[in-house]
Amino acid sequence: MEILPRTIYKIYNTRQRALVIVPTVFTFFSIVLTCLRIYGRRLKKTKVLIDDYLCILGCILGCVLLASDWAMVVGGNGGNSLKELKDPNDLKFWYKFLTVAYITWIPAIAVVQLAILALYLRLFHVVDWARKACYVMVALVVAWLIASFVADLALCKPIQKLWDPMIPGTCGDHSKACTSIGITHIIFDFTILLLPMPLIWNLKVALYKKFLMSIVLLCGVFATVASILRISCLIKLTTFTDPTDLPAQIWLAYVYHFSEVPVAIVCASVFCIAPVYQRVKASTFGSYARTVFSLVSKSRMASGNDDSGSKESGNGLSKDHIQRIDVIRIDGNSSTNFQPHSGKSESDKIPAGSLDRDY
Repeated sequence: MEILPRTIYKIYNTRQRALVIVPTVFTFFSIVLTCLRIYGRRLKKTKVLIDDYLCILGCILGCVLLASDWAMVVGGNGGNSLKELKDPNDLKFWYKFLTVAYITWIPAIAVVQLAILALYLRLFHVVDWARKACYVMVALVVAWLIASFVADLALCKPIQKLWDPMIPGTCGDHSKACTSIGITHIIFDFTILLLPMPLIWNLKVALYKKFLMSIVLLCGVFATVASILRISCLIKLTTFTDPTDLPAQIWLAYVYHFSEVPVAIVCASVFCIAPVYQRVKASTFGSYARTVFSLVSKSRMASGNDDSGSKESGNGLSKDHIQRIDVIRIDGNSSTNFQPHSGKSESDKIPAGSLDRDY
């Protein structure tokens, strides 16, 4: 297989910039957050766990995807019409890395899903139905991985026809394969996202913590949206109408294709960097940031009080008058002992042991 392109194309339009910049940014953040989750293990003095290793593997596969993306754009003029190719062999080069990108995406996204399920198993292993549901999902994801990988490789005979459509041979219905693999993956995504919600809302923690945990987990919706939009066989995202002009027709779908895995890694890792956040919060930088934030907040409050004071003065009452009236009211009813009610029972303040232990 030819690795080096015969022509180097310049990145000069919005389509090509989107194809390389968006996945590159998300891949960078996925690597950073994966490093932070490993550093968090070190801070907690715990060993690196199976979901950490799976995220590391996901980052490696994500980098392979990103390299394929750049190769398709720089070496195959990806994002532009076939009419702009300088050498007909450059289309073959583009197809080669299209095949690499699709074959790599299958294990990459499966690895991230398994990492999330491994996290669920550790956090909620004491709940019988949740543990069984996670094991079922693990089996389904592994089965999907094997079936999709084999189906994609066996789609054309000989296999070289996957990246060289001009050679003799036959290929199956790519649209059907794309649809079945993509829709099954989306169903798994939604199932994994919704699986822990009943458990989170039954935890004996403060309500705001339940909201925060739900929001963090539901950040995976962004990855699910990307998985939907990447199915170019079902959703047409561009105005190019020629179905044979694939480099131009599917460029936007492949922005989502190359972004889905790093976005999923980011969503899987955000939940695991709490020790790093606590370390930064307790550091000199954290203290300085809190001081600055406090000063800014007080400045805004003072500005708001000045505005409200001017309005009250316009009505004939100054702030001093209002304060005197408040003092008279309190002194006039000195026998009343006012104790504010927080609205939270003691049981709501009980932390979730497994969450505090691991994160």
